[in-house]
Order: sequence, then structure tokens, then C-alpha cells
Amino acid sequence: MLVWDIDQTLSGQYFDPNVFKKNPAVNPYDYVILNPKALDIIRKALDAKSTGRVSKIGIFTNNGDEDFISLIKSAIENKIGVEFIFDFIITANRADTSVGPNGQQVKSLQQIQEVLPLERNLGNRVYFFDDMPDHVIRNEIQNHYIQITPPYFLGVKDTTNWEPIETALLTKGGRRQRRRPTKKSRRRNKKRSRYSRSTRDGSS
Repeated sequence: MLVWDIDQTLSGQYFDPNVFKKNPAVNPYDYVILNPKALDIIRKALDAKSTGRVSKIGIFTNNGDEDFISLIKSAIENKIGVEFIFDFIITANRADTSVGPNGQQVKSLQQIQEVLPLERNLGNRVYFFDDMPDHVIRNEIQNHYIQITPPYFLGVKDTTNWEPIETALLTKGGRRQRRRPTKKSRRRNKKRSRYSRSTRDGSS
């Protein structure tokens, strides 16, 4: 399960999308700056999701601007060319507004569990991506916490250690693929059913 922060993680620049409503000639998507490495990881996660290796992809942000969050979400979907990438979104407008030692709203597994009550064993399954180093969830998931280093800005060299998630996405796992019958077995089944064909098509 991959869970992403937005500001300086997925996105390199915050702005108020409502400003552009005054000038319909301006496209707010032109001002969206997306982290290219994050997009690459999301593409790989979508491939892994198709095999069952990845179960969910979500957003968990302390940004409370729902319009901006929606813009970033749709910009990522447009860029990758896939609709409905994110299975859930947790924002600063969530019910739990408690503040942690870092002065930020607490980010912990509990908030994820509340929006995904049927999921189990999140401590071993969640990979969390954030530019800040000291959220509560870091102690809960250990090396599954990917700190974006430095915080993402356009033109700044990325030194993030992506190795844990890269390795996890390459590891085989997930749903078993159904095996197709061999040609030999299909011929044998066809031969056995030859005499019952009249009953299947309604003839007598």
C-alpha cells in the first residue's frame, strides 16, 4: 500500500486554484509542478496493482485546500493517463486534528485504518512518502517511510533513497494467476463432449 503526502512530495508548488477563476484564459494545470520520480513510482505501483502486489494507492496530506488537492490528483491522472489512481484521500480536514511534537497535524497509521477499516497488518504493508522526517507514522512503519530528500522543488537534485519501494515493487507476489488449460486437455474435453452437443444446442 503506497500512501503519499502532497506538498514538496508529489507537488513542488502550492497555489490557490480559485485565483484563476477570475481569468478563464489561464489554465491552472500550467502551474502544477509534479515530482517526476514520484510519478515513475506510481506507474510501477499501478503495474504491480494489476497483479495484486499493490492493494491501494492513497494520499495523506496536512494540506486542507480541497480544490488544490483535487487539482493535483487530476493532474497526476492526466499525466499518467489513468483515471482513479487514488483509492482514498486524507486531508487536514479530517476529524482527528491532534498536533504532534513537530507542530504538525499527526500522521499515523490510525488515520489510515479509520478510512480503511477492513484492511489488516498495515504496519508491514504501508509505504509512506513525505518530505518531513518526524511524523508519528515513521516509527510505526520503520524503513517503509520514504523521506523525500530534499523536499521536492523544481530543479533541485533528488537524493531520496527510493530503494525500499523499488525492491518491494519488483518482488513477486500477489494473486495467483489462473493457468490456462493446455491444447491437449482442450482437445480431450472437446472429444468427450461431442455426443452431448445436441442437448446443449436444444436439438434432438
